[in-house]
Amino acid sequence: MSYRNIFLFSCFYLLSITSCFAESILQNSLPKKKLKILIDSPSLSFSHIQFQGKLADVLVEAGHEVHILMLNIDPKMANYTGSSKAYKVMRVERPPQNHDVMSSVQDIDSPFRGVQRNFQMWSQFIELMSGFCEDLVFDKELMASLKAEKYDVGISEFYGHCPFAIFHHVGIKTKIASYAIQLTSMAGYQFGIPTLSSYVPNIIAPTIDGANMNFMQRALNLFTDTYETFYLRNKSPSTIQPIVNKAFGPDFPSVKEINKNISLLFTNANEFFEFPHPVSNKVIYIGGIVQSKAKPIQSEVKAVLDKSNKGVVLFSFGSITDTTKMSVAMKQAFLKAFAHFPQYDFIWKFKLGINDSSLLAPNVHLFNWLDQKAVMEHLNLKAFITHCAVPLFGDQLFNAALVKHKAIGEYVDIRQAEEPQVIIDALDQVLNNPIYRQNARILQKKLQMSPFKPAEKLVKWVEFASEFSELNELNLPMDELNFFAYYCLDVIFAGIAVLIIVLWTLTVALRRLLPVLYHYSGIFIRDQSINFRKFSAKYNRYVRGGLEQ
Repeated sequence: MSYRNIFLFSCFYLLSITSCFAESILQNSLPKKKLKILIDSPSLSFSHIQFQGKLADVLVEAGHEVHILMLNIDPKMANYTGSSKAYKVMRVERPPQNHDVMSSVQDIDSPFRGVQRNFQMWSQFIELMSGFCEDLVFDKELMASLKAEKYDVGISEFYGHCPFAIFHHVGIKTKIASYAIQLTSMAGYQFGIPTLSSYVPNIIAPTIDGANMNFMQRALNLFTDTYETFYLRNKSPSTIQPIVNKAFGPDFPSVKEINKNISLLFTNANEFFEFPHPVSNKVIYIGGIVQSKAKPIQSEVKAVLDKSNKGVVLFSFGSITDTTKMSVAMKQAFLKAFAHFPQYDFIWKFKLGINDSSLLAPNVHLFNWLDQKAVMEHLNLKAFITHCAVPLFGDQLFNAALVKHKAIGEYVDIRQAEEPQVIIDALDQVLNNPIYRQNARILQKKLQMSPFKPAEKLVKWVEFASEFSELNELNLPMDELNFFAYYCLDVIFAGIAVLIIVLWTLTVALRRLLPVLYHYSGIFIRDQSINFRKFSAKYNRYVRGGLEQ
């Protein structure tokens, strides 16, 4: 290369760097676009509303305008939005006959019978989603007002296909999914994430051993994945598609295709606290985003925490579970187990039923309501009994399996919770085995030292996605391949066919060549035998002649 060319190349390179640097400065100096964001947040449960509300608050703090669309499903959540900063909250009331519809889901209505009916529960939940969808899409006034707002971004929990169909109808180009729980295989399927039955437990019926499944557990997991693949995954779009076609017209696009174009999925999980599984670049982990400063502890609760001898154990089944439906035998089992640890105090979030006061042990303190976060931050708290330890329904068994997988807690089957010794053994392990505290501290440190904070990831990814509406280059091509191509079965079968043809050809060739070779080898051996006999006779005559001389 000549000096002239080197000089020209250097000048061009320097100008390129200068141009990029100037463009970067210009872009950074430009005012950030204020996005108008719609968040769909049906009142299913406290934790889900809290998660969606926190997304709204974080985005408002970043300078964006956020509206919340809330379908009132649970009357107990009628006054709760989860957000203190949203610009507008649009509540949609359900018909009176549909109030408290969640109680029709058997596991929620009767939570203490065990989690073995999860198959039925998930199917019932999908059916409920179609009813919720009808409450929204046929409200023409609501649809018109949403369309008039001209939203830039729509965010909805990934319950199914209806919210994203609504986003499409009202002209929202950037559609984002959120998930207040761990990423499930049903949600992952929408993004082409494969389901591996060998080591990824299905949330519908997970084994308590999690990823370390034996033969029978893997067989059950494979059955569950098959049930989900051929039934549940198709149930949601097959029920929602006729509804949106009736509401928005017969030419409305496929809800499956709309979901395929979702830009991102924000999941309330953390990479360090989940089972190993394949994942897509569309999945963004923002676990811990709902964390906030704890409120002051109630004086009565604080007194128990401060005065306890060896520490306090918190016992709560959350906001959905009606603890008055717990059997007397189960209450007695827990109380007998608590009495086995007299040096510890037990704070129990519990609604008193008839004659419950007669069951109380002296070291058990009942409260109708607790600020769990405030209690958990107290230094004298030693353990927490919750549905991660005693799972009741939904994703709780999955979470319990995850806790056991990470060795930070013990598991008690709700069907064995009427046996005090089972509870005593689990409590003894958690309170006296140091391995649980060590593992919890290691996990805590990993979460605290994570380089990117959940709120930062949420804001930056939402702003990024809003610029491009669809991020289809991040899609995994699962739906674009048929079953044989996806698993390379066509290649495998072709390879087997070629191998069979080669072996068959060799077999036929050898069967034809062997007789010929045998024939010619026989002639050769016979000729050699004749020559050998002639040589032997001549040699013998020569030897005898020499001897005679």
